[in-house]
Amino acid sequence: MRPPTIDVKPSKNNMAATASWTHTERARSELARIILQMLKDGQPVAAQDALQLRNWAVGSEDALLPLVDITNNILSRRPDV
Repeated sequence: MRPPTIDVKPSKNNMAATASWTHTERARSELARIILQMLKDGQPVAAQDALQLRNWAVGSEDALLPLVDITNNILSRRPDV
């Protein structure tokens, strides 16, 4: 399920908000990719990274899923910008 889209037209007032939202989405995707690779390689995931990923879960009910499912949900949300 895709998250709601934010329909924001750039202007002087909201360009920073748009850039920040894009930066956050990229950070989520990057952390999800790193953790997914670590899990595939059988490496331990740092507790701080696991907690951050759970905080960024798609929905509150997703926070209880295994990390692999959370990473897949985050990565399937939208293509990289």
